[in-house]
Amino acid sequence: MATKAKVKLGGACIDTFTVAAGQIVTEGFRVKFASADGEVQNCGAGEDGIGVAQSSATAGQKVTVVLEGVAVVKVKVGTGGASRGAYALPVANGFADQAIADGTTPRRLAGKFMQTGVAGDSVGMLIGISTPMSTA
Repeated sequence: MATKAKVKLGGACIDTFTVAAGQIVTEGFRVKFASADGEVQNCGAGEDGIGVAQSSATAGQKVTVVLEGVAVVKVKVGTGGASRGAYALPVANGFADQAIADGTTPRRLAGKFMQTGVAGDSVGMLIGISTPMSTA
C-alpha cells in the first residue's frame, strides 16, 4: 500500500472555489458546481463533476480543484444559452448547452461551461474535457 500518493500537477488546469453553504468537500473526491457561481460541493455516486478537490474544506472555505480539462477559454454564447456545468456544443452563432444522452446521433462536445450566460454573452468554457463525444 502506498504511504503517499504520487502527484504530478505540471500542466494541470487548477482553480479555486468556495464550498457551498451546508456542504463539505473532501480531499481526493470529485466535485461539482453547487447552486451559486464559484461554489462547489462533493459529487454523489455516479454524478458528473468538474474536477478533484486537493484538500478538505467546509462551507464558506476555499478549496483548490484540479479541473477535468486542459484550459478555460473565453467563448461566445449562442442561441440556446449556456448553463454553468453543462456540456457545450458548437452552434451557428457560438456555443450552447448539449445534454449527454444515450441516443444514436454522435455529437462532438466542445467543452463544459464554467459560467451561465445568454446568447451574445462571453463566458468561460473548460476545454479538453474527458467526455469529448456524446450521442444525443
